[in-house]
Amino acid sequence: MKDLLQKYEAKEPEIIFNWKDPETDAEGWTVINSLRGGAAGGGTRMRKGLDMNEVLSLAKTMEVKF
Repeated sequence: MKDLLQKYEAKEPEIIFNWKDPETDAEGWTVINSLRGGAAGGGTRMRKGLDMNEVLSLAKTMEVKF
């Protein structure tokens, strides 16, 4: 079981989209962790100071939930 958890935690996302608004400091990411079965689940989070690591963590959590 420990090996499966380590493998899951080390797995890279399938797709990461990075977006930057040229007129403001706004930046965002869409992270798709898995397309297994032809479907993707996810969530949205917006706040000042958000970084990509938080979005990566959210995607990992939503993959388990989905």
